[in-house]
Amino acid sequence: MTRFLYLVRHGEASPHDGPLSPAGQEQAQLTGRRLKDVPFSAVYHGLPPRAAQTAELIAASLPGVPVEVSDLAGASPSPTDAHHRQPHPPQLPQQPCVSGASD
Repeated sequence: MTRFLYLVRHGEASPHDGPLSPAGQEQAQLTGRRLKDVPFSAVYHGLPPRAAQTAELIAASLPGVPVEVSDLAGASPSPTDAHHRQPHPPQLPQQPCVSGASD
């Protein structure tokens, strides 16, 4: 079985460590629309809120696809990110997934 991993960087944030800007929100929504016909099993994102926001906006175009946090990228959370969600070990999905990469 062939598996695909789609990596997507978070949308534009303003300031860089802040939430998505309006342009970043639009980038994430357009990415979700572009990927809507891909059979994903999950959307994983890093710890920063901008990565979570991007993942949620992409997943809005992927009904029934769960959104989960992952520290696979090894990103060090900032003090404001620590309370966001507790990471859990990633598992390889049977279907393709979107991973919102962060810096």
